[in-house]
Amino acid sequence: MTNYQFLQRLKATRSFNVFLYYLQRLPLIGKHIPNRWFEAKHVKSLTTWLGTVGEIFKQIFGKSFYFGAIFLLGFIGDPGQENTVRLLAIFSFSLVLATFWVKLIDPNQTFDRLCIYYLKMNPKRYYLNMTFMEGLNFVIFYGLAATIALKAMGLSLFSGMNMTLFFLGLRLLAQALYLKLVNPKHQVPNRPFTIVMIAMIFVSGGLFVGLSLMEEAASFHLPINWLFHPLTAVAGVVMAGIGAHWLAKSDKYQALARSSINHNSIRNINQAVTNAQSANVKVEAEDIKVSATSDHYDHLKGITYINAIFFDRLGHRLNKQRRIIFLIVLGLFALISGGIFVYQFFFHGDLEISQADLEKAYQTYLVVMVIYACLFLNIGESFTRFCFFNMNRYLMHNNYYRNPDLLAEAMVIRFKRCFRYNLPTLLVLMLGSSLVYFQLGGQRLLPLGILLLSQVVVMVFFTVHYLYLYYWLQPFTANLESKSPLYNIIRSLSIFIPYLLYMNAESIGPRVILGIYLFIVAYIILGYLLLKFIGPKRFVLR
Repeated sequence: MTNYQFLQRLKATRSFNVFLYYLQRLPLIGKHIPNRWFEAKHVKSLTTWLGTVGEIFKQIFGKSFYFGAIFLLGFIGDPGQENTVRLLAIFSFSLVLATFWVKLIDPNQTFDRLCIYYLKMNPKRYYLNMTFMEGLNFVIFYGLAATIALKAMGLSLFSGMNMTLFFLGLRLLAQALYLKLVNPKHQVPNRPFTIVMIAMIFVSGGLFVGLSLMEEAASFHLPINWLFHPLTAVAGVVMAGIGAHWLAKSDKYQALARSSINHNSIRNINQAVTNAQSANVKVEAEDIKVSATSDHYDHLKGITYINAIFFDRLGHRLNKQRRIIFLIVLGLFALISGGIFVYQFFFHGDLEISQADLEKAYQTYLVVMVIYACLFLNIGESFTRFCFFNMNRYLMHNNYYRNPDLLAEAMVIRFKRCFRYNLPTLLVLMLGSSLVYFQLGGQRLLPLGILLLSQVVVMVFFTVHYLYLYYWLQPFTANLESKSPLYNIIRSLSIFIPYLLYMNAESIGPRVILGIYLFIVAYIILGYLLLKFIGPKRFVLR
């Protein structure tokens, strides 16, 4: 068996085992999946085939998600329109950025450590085979996704593949350049490569920003159209050939692997990952504040008593984060309101905002934009992680705390406490919005009332959202590492969807806004009811 075949089988088997791992965690089905399936001694070919199919679906899903996300950011337009050029700029920026953020030998890669450190594979053969496999996957899957996406934007059928081949050549050339300039003893590139990498990142960033802000972008063709020309594909193939030749001739693989992937580096990486995950939530002995008297919670019992002691002794850590957000929002509204006052009082200026436009803004797109604002102004996620790491992970060893009624009670306690931390920020947001509304000449209370109500609803939503996700899925290990793909996906969507709404706030009508807020209210109510059914099964350490 060649190294290439062995790596393909190893990656396929690993994908199959990961699939089994998550299959075992499905309700009803998981308990019927035995551990012996992980061995698969007598069905190696079937395991390889299933793992390969899974890897293909993973590649397709990943590329589809990438292109889908970009389309949602800018929407599809006809050739030459400004939004089409913006999309192409995003493509270019993301690919150039990924191409030059390169490190051929990285001890953080688990698969690299497995093959080189544990299986003792020849580093040069391993990395050359992996480079070939990654390049082939890039051409097939990224090329297919780019072809479909760019064809949907009105470009020619071969535009996507031409662009893909160019970036493949650029990637191989960057890897070869890194290998030529890298210092094996220090595991970092020499200064020339660092300068080139930083320069290319700034060039790609400038291209993206320039095309995004440019008016009448249709008249500016040079930075974009050449990416899809057949000669660009030829240039990519030439660069790929040069890069592959340099990679094959290099003699630095052994020295780099020996200095980068060893026992000490693996131990340091594991420790660094553990420390990084818990850095913001870990408390030291001096952080615990013990009150001189405990009379104010001695009358409490059960989970209420435990939470009262916990927040009494450690709540000041959460207060610190809340104060930072509070001061930022307060300062922002002070600048806005102060600027309006100075402009109107000292310069007698008129902002020329009509009553109708102001009321429309407060009833429509500001109501949508508040969703994106509250995403960053609440401390729901950090609050949940803090409580898990410093309290819940110890309670999970006791079946008593998995009682549905206790979990529901704990959920209510956590919600009240988290909302209390978010309340000062919410009040500043409401008062600031009201002050600006009246400064700009607002008279009717209904538009202002709609915005204020939306701020309360959204802050409640983000307060309970991360609590729900935690009690539904419990994604964390004892070191606060998230092991739930579903949790990670929902968490990403919780950021992406508000951003999408923010980008298109002015085009969203009242009916859509009403639907969004009805969904939020239904989510808050149904999520609590669902907690009693799912929470007890998930309240365990990963």
